[in-house]
Amino acid sequence: MEHVASFLVSIGVGLFSVVFISFFFIKDSSLFGRIVSAFVPDDMESRVIEAISDIEYLLSRYFTGLLIEVLGVALLNLLGLWSLTGIGFSSAVGIAFITGMLNVIPYVGPLVGGVIGTILAVILKFSAGAASTSFWGFILVTVLVFVVTQLIDNFLYQPLIYSASIKASPLEIFIVLLVAGNSAGILGMLVAIPAYTVVRVVASRFFIRYKPVRRLLQKEQ
Repeated sequence: MEHVASFLVSIGVGLFSVVFISFFFIKDSSLFGRIVSAFVPDDMESRVIEAISDIEYLLSRYFTGLLIEVLGVALLNLLGLWSLTGIGFSSAVGIAFITGMLNVIPYVGPLVGGVIGTILAVILKFSAGAASTSFWGFILVTVLVFVVTQLIDNFLYQPLIYSASIKASPLEIFIVLLVAGNSAGILGMLVAIPAYTVVRVVASRFFIRYKPVRRLLQKEQ
């Protein structure tokens, strides 16, 4: 239970931090640029402002795509649970919302969401006295709903969002998430892709003369 509580707290802190910081930067779009420009030399200010503009553009694409992914995953799970398991529309909405939100955590989130969603579906179904329903058959159908949704997410949603939105290859994304997860856990995985987006833009604007950077970012040239 202690590990579960710690896991949920980490998720909550990560999501709250991202939403809280994003709110103030969205409210005043020039705030971040003014803060950074105050600490750079005058001859570099124009390049810094251009880099910030690129970062804002790519991150807005990423977070918009991430929201679409959450809604897409939730919608697929809602339709599957409601039409195939018969747990009721309101119950399906609740479970779909939970799984959609947890899906923002790369790799770990879908698994946790599927486990929690299956447990909740079983409790809701059989606490209502559905004696005629096969217990293991119900679990199998529920798990299949989450598996099919995850396959669609992996092969359709994520390539469009992670690769297209920040202009990085799936292999880059995988390595970044792997390193972030090993070094900073769940919180690191939550911020890994936005942070990597910033690093890529800074590298393309200020370090493109170095061969490793050119090779990595050559598709953008």
